Amino acid sequence: MTRRKAIQMEKLLNRDLRRIEDNLDVSSGITEFKFIVCIVIIANCLELTLDLTDELRKVCYDSSTIREKVSELLTKLDELKSNVEKHHSAWYKKAVELAAKIDVKPRKEKIHSFSNKIKINPDESISDHYLRAITLPFIDHMKAQIDLRFSKAYLDALDGLAIMPCNVLANPESSKAAALRFLKRYKEDQPDWHTYFEVELRLWELRWKDAGILPDTALKLLSTRNLKNSTQLFTAFKIYATLPVIPTESETPRVMPFLHEELCVYSMMDNYLNAQALLSIRGKELDTEDVIKCFKKKYTLPMMADA
Repeated sequence: MTRRKAIQMEKLLNRDLRRIEDNLDVSSGITEFKFIVCIVIIANCLELTLDLTDELRKVCYDSSTIREKVSELLTKLDELKSNVEKHHSAWYKKAVELAAKIDVKPRKEKIHSFSNKIKINPDESISDHYLRAITLPFIDHMKAQIDLRFSKAYLDALDGLAIMPCNVLANPESSKAAALRFLKRYKEDQPDWHTYFEVELRLWELRWKDAGILPDTALKLLSTRNLKNSTQLFTAFKIYATLPVIPTESETPRVMPFLHEELCVYSMMDNYLNAQALLSIRGKELDTEDVIKCFKKKYTLPMMADA
């Protein structure tokens, strides 16, 4: 056996040993009492989010309904927090029963979080330890995440989705209200939006009623050829498409296109808004520099391209 092959075999052996160690760590971890308690508590807390999750999974978004579901969820979390000892006691009992089935005895164990290590207090019961270490922090974390992900700015932006054809046809009344809210928010970009709003909304609905296959994504709608010089509703949707998206800390960052200031001088002219909207939607997973190069190549004025 050559030295090179021996080194390769040693590397493979070490890799396999590491995998075995990792598997042993996982198998021992899932039989710890703190793991069982954690799973039971989190599963029960997450049940509260089912209504909102189901609404967000629908093909047609109703932004008014989503607002209601977010409000309901925040109310439920507040009620849960105010009566947390009763709920935690029931969840802890379930965890003890589940642990007994695999011969795991309840005991206090240290909990590591991103911010700190939850220390063991010898004067508190096992149930109270996990109330302080898992239940209360997780409820606070859930509320903070809902506040972050469904901020007023997010819910306001969500109204722009009301202009999507599937939403207009599925929820005509709530879509009208949401589109009205969105247009009011960007009235400086479209100062005459209110003049023909009712007529344009009706024409927009009729436009898609017999269209057959509807554009079911923002990119497909923006790419529809015969809408390039259409209504102010379509212009409003293009404004929606250019709104920046900031990922939460628990998600993989996605770079939204950042365009140099001189490239945005004419951004409200229709052809430049078309370009910016398309690039914004296509660019969610593109590198910033790639987006800028694409914009320069296809949509800038000759003097800008030569600069």
